[in-house]
Amino acid sequence: MDPLTEATPIPAFHELQEERESNNEQGGINSDESRLAYLQRLPWYRRPSVAWLLPLVLLLAIVMSLAVAPQEQMTLRIICKTYLLNHPGPLDDHDECSSPRMQAYAAVVASRMRSLKAITGI
Repeated sequence: MDPLTEATPIPAFHELQEERESNNEQGGINSDESRLAYLQRLPWYRRPSVAWLLPLVLLLAIVMSLAVAPQEQMTLRIICKTYLLNHPGPLDDHDECSSPRMQAYAAVVASRMRSLKAITGI
């Protein structure tokens, strides 16, 4: 077969299937070997590669890490407001969520939430 160039059309599935069947009938060539030979004839930019996934994985990691801090802040605010509704005390409006008592309570609730997420795999 001729080496594939940029102008060579990509063969249809049925053509590849017929080529595999004829190869198997003629010389008993393994289908994995014929796939490898076909892929090796492709230009470098048309070959499947793991490197194609790396930019996507990098972007996903950046987006997920950027979302963690705001999510934690919202969770801590919800915990703080819920705690203050159930346990009224002599706390100032500005310092209510930064008091040591509130931070200890929020840490316990957050650790329980993380444990449940880890156990359930969410």
